[in-house]
Amino acid sequence: MKVLHLELGRHLYGGAKQVVYLMRGLLEFQVENVLVCAAQSAIADTAQPYARVVPILYGGEWDLRILYQLFSIIGREKPDLVHLHSRRGADTWGLLTTRLAGVPVVCSRRVDNKEPAWLARLKYRSCNKVICISDGIRRVLIDEGIPACHLHRIHSAVDLAEYQPVQDKAWFLDTFKLSGKELVIGCFAQLIDRKGQSLLIRAIANLWQRHPNIRLLLFGQGPNEQKLRVLIQDLGMQGVVHFMGFRKDVARIMPNIDLVVHPAFAEGLGVALLQAAACGIAVIASRVGGIPEVIEDQKTGLLVDPGQLGQLQSAIEQLLETPHLRRQMGARAREKMQHQFSPQVMSAQNYHLYLEVLANI
Repeated sequence: MKVLHLELGRHLYGGAKQVVYLMRGLLEFQVENVLVCAAQSAIADTAQPYARVVPILYGGEWDLRILYQLFSIIGREKPDLVHLHSRRGADTWGLLTTRLAGVPVVCSRRVDNKEPAWLARLKYRSCNKVICISDGIRRVLIDEGIPACHLHRIHSAVDLAEYQPVQDKAWFLDTFKLSGKELVIGCFAQLIDRKGQSLLIRAIANLWQRHPNIRLLLFGQGPNEQKLRVLIQDLGMQGVVHFMGFRKDVARIMPNIDLVVHPAFAEGLGVALLQAAACGIAVIASRVGGIPEVIEDQKTGLLVDPGQLGQLQSAIEQLLETPHLRRQMGARAREKMQHQFSPQVMSAQNYHLYLEVLANI
């Protein structure tokens, strides 16, 4: 079987890493992978061991050059099936081109934000199957008029060989200028409104007087950084909350964090939560989107209602004060990742869906 994958993200963030995991896993099923990606994107180099990489010129979702380029590649490669991964034009121009070429197509949907119902129906009913990375996303598409039988839930995966509960405290303390006496909370997310960092900063400010050894490390980049810096200054939290930027060594950092907090207002699934769980770290997160499929309340972490400052603050304080509970939740979280969110499970489910699609054309 030959599968042509289209992933147009330029950075190796959550979605693009999932494509790499998938292609690597599909090799076990003797699948020949062809990856079409933007020239000079991060995935172009990373995917080389697992796929024949075909870079294209692509300047954004209104760059119509993709139509001719992708049509030519499909004609040359003659794949059995096309898998559209990113939304950045792949789910519109990629879908149109694939349909014109007459090749079966599946599309992955990774976000839970709503689209106009007419647009969702136009796109997703044209696919042979739509892969939703969570039941939360599946419900959103059903509400937008996509038949349930058209949708197939396959969770994202976390690389359990890369993300392990192995600490490197000396390196961690030296890198982030810590003494070892702090209770370190990590938040790994883009600095945008829906990730909820401002709410988390306010919760930490309320807890700081009773827990002066709290430190909050914000990992990620985004347009809200300056606004968050102003908030931190207004609250007098400059020595407590620190911006760490985008890091490529998250797998080394995470096992040394005491607690990961993700107070998002919307989330398809949350790759950072999978990574934290794989590292054996307890998580506090919002009860939105696909998050409850990753974090089991009171078992592998704590869930709070989105936007509820009091709930978030209480949950953080509870786990800061009970290290044995954090450890128990972290151990259960790692076990859950091994059984339900491994790349092997995810790749096998995709492969069997491909077989189903091809058997019904």
